[in-house]
Amino acid sequence: MKTIIVLFFISSFAFCQDVDSIKKLDTIYIAFKKHANEKKEVYAANFRRYSFLLKTEEDKTKQIVFEKPDVKDSLVNEGDSNSYTKIKNQSFLQKHKKDIIGIDFLKDLDREYIACKLLRAPKVLYIIDYTEKKKKKIILYRVYLLDFCPVHE
Repeated sequence: MKTIIVLFFISSFAFCQDVDSIKKLDTIYIAFKKHANEKKEVYAANFRRYSFLLKTEEDKTKQIVFEKPDVKDSLVNEGDSNSYTKIKNQSFLQKHKKDIIGIDFLKDLDREYIACKLLRAPKVLYIIDYTEKKKKKIILYRVYLLDFCPVHE
C-alpha cells in the first residue's frame, strides 16, 4: 500500500514539474502526428489549421486550435527568427526534447487552462508536423493559438 502511495506522489509531482517547466518557456513546440485526436486542414499552400481534440469530464469534446497564416514566401533562412516555416535536422528534436509537447500532454489538461495559462501570449508556438517529415528533416510551422479565455464577472 505504501508503494502505491509513493508511486502516485512521485508521478503527480513529476507531472506538475512538466507543466511548470512548460509554463516558463518562451517558445513551445507542439508535436502533430495525426493521431485520432489530431486534425490538420490545409486551405492553401501556406495556410494551415491544426486541431487537438480534448475529452472533458462530461465526455464532451473540446478542442484547441492553432493556425499558421497564409504568408507569401514564408519559407526564409534558418537564422531569421520571424519566419513562419522552418526546416530543421532531426537533431533539433533531441536538443529541444523538453520543449516539445503533444496530445498526450494536453489531453489531461483543461482547455481553459491550456488557452489562458499554459500557452498564453507572449509565447512563440511552433507545430512540428511529423506528417511532412522528409529525408531526416522536420518542418516547423509558427502558429497562433485561436482559443480565447472566457471573461468572468
